[in-house]
Amino acid sequence: MSSRRPAEAHLVVSTFLSFTAAGQVQNTWCRSTLPIRIHVVWGQPSPTETGL
Repeated sequence: MSSRRPAEAHLVVSTFLSFTAAGQVQNTWCRSTLPIRIHVVWGQPSPTETGL
């Protein structure tokens, strides 16, 4: 029984860490792509600016 406990705890910790890491990566990705998406939406030159 006591030999199984550390393995379970390790599994829980590693699972939690992997979820946390995935969340961090997702948050970082969202933050880094947000300005790009804003630029793509709002940064397009208007037809008057391009001379069309």
